[in-house]
Amino acid sequence: MPTLEDSPYMTINHEVEIFTNKELTRMMEMRRNIRSISVIGDVASGTSTLIDSLVVAAGVIHQEAGYFMDTRVDEIEQIMSIKSTSISRSYKMTNEALKALTVEHNGNEYLINLIDSPGHIDLSLEAITALHVTDEALLIVDSMEGVGLQTQSLISQIFRERVVPFLIINKIDDCFFELQVDGEKAYRSFQRVIQNMN
Repeated sequence: MPTLEDSPYMTINHEVEIFTNKELTRMMEMRRNIRSISVIGDVASGTSTLIDSLVVAAGVIHQEAGYFMDTRVDEIEQIMSIKSTSISRSYKMTNEALKALTVEHNGNEYLINLIDSPGHIDLSLEAITALHVTDEALLIVDSMEGVGLQTQSLISQIFRERVVPFLIINKIDDCFFELQVDGEKAYRSFQRVIQNMN
């Protein structure tokens, strides 16, 4: 019978590799090489879908498997995150990328913790709590809806916690294929999102 140390995890890497909980524990001891990233945004901005896509791209699950981050029955029924969920992956940096790093590090293996937080304004405490333990935050903004209430309320929290923010404009394909928006209107919408974030 396999032990907990033998259970497989996948890496986010060019080649999918298997590593065990023992190796995961070893990586957790290299504190300089751990990055925790909150993925936050308004409800229906696509935070869970983004992480699900990364998990599929890493080879952890098949695309047909459905939702990976929203696992609770109420989340599946309501099609929205209610509790923060996290996933840990490993990443091996190339030697060229390591040369560009200005922060201290221990080798080229990194442990990446992605934390998916709910986007509903009534559940903002979940996202704020996740920001307490993260280094960076991916701010997911719907390309047509723009910066909503949840994102606005979290921006000040991000700077209070000294978390490094990264803006991701999501659902650009919906803009063109579903809504049939012309190029000029789409450009103005993207520009408005960036200006509002700034």
